[in-house]
Amino acid sequence: MLLHLLLAFGCAVQSALCMPAQSPSDTVDAGSPTSPWGPSGTPHYPHRKPLTIEELQARQPLDGLPSNSNVTLVYAALGIGHQNYTCNGTAYVQSKTGDGASALLYDVTRFLEYNPRETKRLAQDCNYAACKYPQILDNLLGDHYFSALVEPTFNLTRAEPPRVLSAVKTDAVTPNPKNVAWLFLTANPANDITNGLKEAYRFDTYRGVAPASCDEVGETVSVAYTAQYWFYD
Repeated sequence: MLLHLLLAFGCAVQSALCMPAQSPSDTVDAGSPTSPWGPSGTPHYPHRKPLTIEELQARQPLDGLPSNSNVTLVYAALGIGHQNYTCNGTAYVQSKTGDGASALLYDVTRFLEYNPRETKRLAQDCNYAACKYPQILDNLLGDHYFSALVEPTFNLTRAEPPRVLSAVKTDAVTPNPKNVAWLFLTANPANDITNGLKEAYRFDTYRGVAPASCDEVGETVSVAYTAQYWFYD
């Protein structure tokens, strides 16, 4: 009886002696019901140190795309939208006004600094059909569309300060033919609307591929897709 009382008193005074130490796996994962997100959607983890922006940049998957070592990461975004195609009689292509991507861009920079493993799979974990981390969808950064000249354009209206990139596709790789290609895009020297950005990468893509063939000229199709877009200056 005396021994039990002594143990109870010891636990009350120094509870750490009676409880197992918390392991790294016990830390709260973003998106869980108990995840402590701030008012702007920024996660706050008392037991997890975030990456710096430089460390995050070093973790970007490239899979054959040009190096990102000579530029500076400004924003990481998740794009959710559609790839729009028009039939040319044999295949769906993106060659006229209205074709190309249309997507909303969500700021995931801070999220990825706390969850770097998602740099390789966020487009699958938070896609057009279901999102494991719904808080991401509160952090709208801007939108992505193709201009009348079918040029990929990124308008980061909620960046500080706002930034715009009118781009040209410089390189592409296709790690998975079920998903649209990964792209390296650079500022288009033919126009002057670009402001504050030099390059962008599209990677970690999920779906968006057009049907294999078509025979009705002018027929259009929109295919849902998700991808990460990282912007550099």
